[in-house]
Amino acid sequence: MSRALGALRDRAPRAVGSLDLPEACEIPQLAAIVEPGRLTRALGDALAQADPGAPPLLRCSVLKVHYRPGRECRLVISAHFRSGRRTAEQLYFGKLLAGAPSAHENGTSTPSAPRAAAPSFGPASLHVADWDLRLWAYPNDPELPGLPLLTDPERVRERFASEPEVFGFERAPRSLRARRAKYVPGRRCGYAYDVRGWSRSGRAAARRVYGKCYAGAAAAVAHDAAWRVWHSTPAREGRLRVPRPFACDEADGITWQEGLAGRPVLKERAHATHLPDIAGEIGLRLAALHGAVLPLPREMDHASQLAMLGGSLAGARATDVPAARAACELGARLLAHGSRFPELPSVTLHGSFRLSHILETPEGIAFIDLDGATAGDPGVDLGRFLAHLRRLEAQGSVAPAIADATAREFLRGYEAAAPVRVSDERIGWATAVHLISGGLDKAVKRMDAHLLAALTGAAAESYPS
Repeated sequence: MSRALGALRDRAPRAVGSLDLPEACEIPQLAAIVEPGRLTRALGDALAQADPGAPPLLRCSVLKVHYRPGRECRLVISAHFRSGRRTAEQLYFGKLLAGAPSAHENGTSTPSAPRAAAPSFGPASLHVADWDLRLWAYPNDPELPGLPLLTDPERVRERFASEPEVFGFERAPRSLRARRAKYVPGRRCGYAYDVRGWSRSGRAAARRVYGKCYAGAAAAVAHDAAWRVWHSTPAREGRLRVPRPFACDEADGITWQEGLAGRPVLKERAHATHLPDIAGEIGLRLAALHGAVLPLPREMDHASQLAMLGGSLAGARATDVPAARAACELGARLLAHGSRFPELPSVTLHGSFRLSHILETPEGIAFIDLDGATAGDPGVDLGRFLAHLRRLEAQGSVAPAIADATAREFLRGYEAAAPVRVSDERIGWATAVHLISGGLDKAVKRMDAHLLAALTGAAAESYPS
């Protein structure tokens, strides 16, 4: 049996350059943590105390910041160690609590010994005392008990071998290669596996399976939603292409599904020019999803959009981010205008519909990440898609002419088969709401004032109130 099961690969994002800290920030250590050099020295000292035999720490930086006012701040830290003549990266998941005892004092968040996975360097968890910062070395995440399994190719192969027929295999597979697709600390993590040796003939190409672990009981809910969409009438008739769900391991919080052969519709900036050519099909397939009559909870209606915007406004005002004032003014007007719209008939929603969740496959456009599928206002999906498009335009990833043509063709395709008519005014309002709410949330969580200004401008153009 082959033991060369493949290396874990991931393209690292850029480090956080600076933070626009709100004056009311309850976690003042953040400014010091992202200061060049200080994090490397502090983490190096903590490692030296915890594991004197660990290799030298060369450098480290914060990749992601998720600040939740009054509660906590989650960090993803990239650390580079000397490994022989080369350097090797290790990720850390960190948490800072606002106005509460540190995680190491209450003991509720430290991975237990049976579940803790041995990282490449140092111990499974660390405490940087000067900042009261608790760190867990990847793949340890106290809120994702299934993550160590996902990162161990041999354990994953054994899982597939235990029930090969469930995953569409003719026999227990011989080997696989693993690649981390996305990691949201404390929330979820996904891995793609290219599996070989699953056919009795031994000549079949690799098959792909996607595994995703969740926090809490979210895995069972996600699997149920994906299962219902897969068995819906539009999916059976071929009007909707979605991954086939395989299994849910509730004890580990992991779902398994088909890994579709395809690529995201906007994998690289150079691909943006073809978006108008496929936007009509995207809209048509979204209309098919909306027309599926499924017994899903109604969680994203018009009232929820108003509540989402109201919550974002309250959070931004509480932290008093100066750059958020223009966005808050526009958000307040959107809130007032939105109260005039009545509730629309409920449809089946994707729940997180944007370009990164759309694939081009040999069979046409497919939707992925349906774990948040629910019922509600069709404007939720329409507004989120268009808001994501306008955000890419504001960031310079999509040219304005391409963005306009994509939006136009998308809506044309959707309206051709829409189960519920949504007015242009309401679509513009929903787009602006997603831009403002998302912009305010990210301005607070990631403290990015430049992005917030760009999104506020895009929202004003989407719904010139």
